[in-house]
Amino acid sequence: MRTATKNHTKVWYANYLGETEELDEYGYHTGRYYPTYSEPILRYMNIGGTRYTASWDLNGFTTDYRREIVTCDKSLGWKENTVLWVGIDPIDSEQNEVKHNFIVEKVSPTKNAILYTIKEVQNS
Repeated sequence: MRTATKNHTKVWYANYLGETEELDEYGYHTGRYYPTYSEPILRYMNIGGTRYTASWDLNGFTTDYRREIVTCDKSLGWKENTVLWVGIDPIDSEQNEVKHNFIVEKVSPTKNAILYTIKEVQNS
């Protein structure tokens, strides 16, 4: 199975590189760590439809969006913590960084392609 070019959507991604320890203003270690990602890379991929669930609990209304990406490119190196910008650019017109809106939830390789399940995340 090959993916048709006319179905491709612009997707930016950054692979997880590890964790980096935070330093204070004097260069001392704080003991806090934050994730480090590669520079965003642009690819065009086939993105499947949305699976949506919603629920109401004591904290309010909760939504859960999941989509699927199918690609024949096995050189991406995506893992379960790769961050994605789907439908948005990682840098806006004022050169500010934009937070990612999806994260890879599951990687399912097959003989001819790889299916990635991605989940929408709410960044504040």
